[in-house]
Amino acid sequence: MEKEGLLKACEQINAEHELQHLCEVFHETAMTVWNVAEESVKMSLPYHFTDGALATIKASMMPDGKVRVSDDCLIAMHEPLTPVDIREICKEHGLDYVMRDESDDPPIDCEMYTVVDRRYFCDAVWKIINAIVDARDIELG
Repeated sequence: MEKEGLLKACEQINAEHELQHLCEVFHETAMTVWNVAEESVKMSLPYHFTDGALATIKASMMPDGKVRVSDDCLIAMHEPLTPVDIREICKEHGLDYVMRDESDDPPIDCEMYTVVDRRYFCDAVWKIINAIVDARDIELG
């Protein structure tokens, strides 16, 4: 009986190890990180906009050592948001925005971003993710 219990315990450990490996494979596949320029990188997110485009964030190092985390103009480009929608989403999630055109008709060339201390990088990425989800909800709502 002891031998069977030991074998079962070993199988459980191997299964847990395999599950962790599968999660790591998904992470590496779904959340690719690549250099854009010397001071910035992009990271894909495991999320698609309503038009099927892949969501990403762009992170740039600022001269003062802070990190600028941005949607790289993708949210308003891939979700039919109005300027009012953009302002509401940014206010809700503590994001800043830059409108690059004066059009009120989607798609709007607008970047949503935040600048944070390095230790708050993950929080900043979550702000962008939550803004993406809210933008999608506006489209579906």
